[in-house]
Amino acid sequence: MIALARPSDLGLTALSGDYGVARLADGAGVPGWLAGEGVFALVGDGSLTAVCRSDRIPAGVEQEGPWAAFRVTAAGALDAPGVVRAVTAPVAEAGLGIFVLSTFERDVVLVKTATREAACAAWADAGFKLQEADE
Repeated sequence: MIALARPSDLGLTALSGDYGVARLADGAGVPGWLAGEGVFALVGDGSLTAVCRSDRIPAGVEQEGPWAAFRVTAAGALDAPGVVRAVTAPVAEAGLGIFVLSTFERDVVLVKTATREAACAAWADAGFKLQEADE
């Protein structure tokens, strides 16, 4: 049997600032406002989705937010089984939405800022170690 990641083996570090998830037109290219402090990502699949601190997203760009971001801390390989499931399950079971980004180094999860406290309570109840912003 494969050993899956357990909440007690994982941590979540809150990142400072509010985040936005913006929709850009397909083929728009990398916007100059995307890169900067905090986590940022650009993903394309028919349209482009940009994720970054919400204060960098220009007025007039379609976006959702604000979101609170958390960096998942885990020892292990990039493809360690069960990390995303372990992080998302408590939030889903609490009836909350979650947005997941994966990088080469670690996963980042975002919850709506309005549900941040409820998500943190769900993670703490599941056994996650929570830390405040390190940026």
